[in-house]
Amino acid sequence: MTSRVSLSQSSPRIDEVWSWYSTSAQALAAYKQTIKASIVDKRVVCPDFVGFSLNDVDQHFGRQQEELELMVALALLIAAEGELRRDYWTRVYERRKDELSRRFREIHKHRGKRVSLEQHILAGWRLCRPETRSAVNQFMAALRYRHWLAHGRYWVASFGRRYSPEDVWLIVKDLLCKTQLMQP
Repeated sequence: MTSRVSLSQSSPRIDEVWSWYSTSAQALAAYKQTIKASIVDKRVVCPDFVGFSLNDVDQHFGRQQEELELMVALALLIAAEGELRRDYWTRVYERRKDELSRRFREIHKHRGKRVSLEQHILAGWRLCRPETRSAVNQFMAALRYRHWLAHGRYWVASFGRRYSPEDVWLIVKDLLCKTQLMQP
């Protein structure tokens, strides 16, 4: 028999990630305005922005905002993965009697700790809880975006759609609510 996975309580919750994003976006916008005001008023500017025009500042902070949005999308997706994996192991260890928990125990018997999020956990939800199918499918599509982000964005991505932080938030929230891992 394989050893147990020790479940951490340190993984972020999606509402914490969203709060971090909101605070960071506001702070970034405020800092941008401070820098622009310093340039306009010809006051001392942070050394990083010496010689910048107002357009240069807009471009710089535009890139910073884009990077923040990519990072929050990744953080939301990995937080959701953490919730799903924590639920998987809880169902296995508590030996719950519902169909999904039994399926997860069967997977555990054959795979041990090497369980795939997509092939085992999400497939189990889709099979045993048909009401989650749409949310699972949306999340699985977003996982392609997560893989692109997590592996360094070195290839030209083609997802068929663009994912904003709000899109990812809604997809993740829908999945966690439908799986009852989060309250609506």
